[in-house]
Amino acid sequence: MKKKNEPNIQIPSKSTDFVSLMLCIKQKARLQIWLFEQKDLMIEGRIIGFDEYMNLVLEDGEEVSIKKKTRKTLAQFP
Repeated sequence: MKKKNEPNIQIPSKSTDFVSLMLCIKQKARLQIWLFEQKDLMIEGRIIGFDEYMNLVLEDGEEVSIKKKTRKTLAQFP
């Protein structure tokens, strides 16, 4: 049984393309986004949009520290 915050789909940042992102938005999938420059940090959340520069808009976003094993809720905008 899946936990509430467990990601549905995991997409490596280098292989992300338009079709994959549209599929994630349609399925309201929770993603794990690994940061290229910071290997011990990842972002989790539901993708709800993106722009032509591949900036992502996430819902219920959390910053996950692999090294410290902590989660921090990201800022939300109305």
